[in-house]
Amino acid sequence: MISLICGRGESLGTYKDYFEKKIDYIYLVNEFNKFIMQDVKLLEFLNKKSDEGAKIIQIVNIEMKGLDHNFLKQIKISEFFSTRLK
Repeated sequence: MISLICGRGESLGTYKDYFEKKIDYIYLVNEFNKFIMQDVKLLEFLNKKSDEGAKIIQIVNIEMKGLDHNFLKQIKISEFFSTRLK
C-alpha cells in the first residue's frame, strides 16, 4: 500500500514524481481549493489517481473553510464523509 501526503508548501510539487506510480491513498493536508485552480496538472493528477482507484482524503483544520463548490465540481468524488456540516 502506498500513501502520498500532500501539504501546501514547497513539497507539494513532488506529486509530479508520482504521476505514473500506483498510489492507494492521497492525503491533502489543509485546504486545496485555490491550488487545483492554479495548477491544472495537480487537478489532472488527483483525477487520474481517483480514476485508478486511489482514495483522496482531505484533512482540514477547524478554522479553514473546507471544500468549495469549484473543488467539488473539479474532482471526481464518489463518497464524502464529514464530521461536521456547518
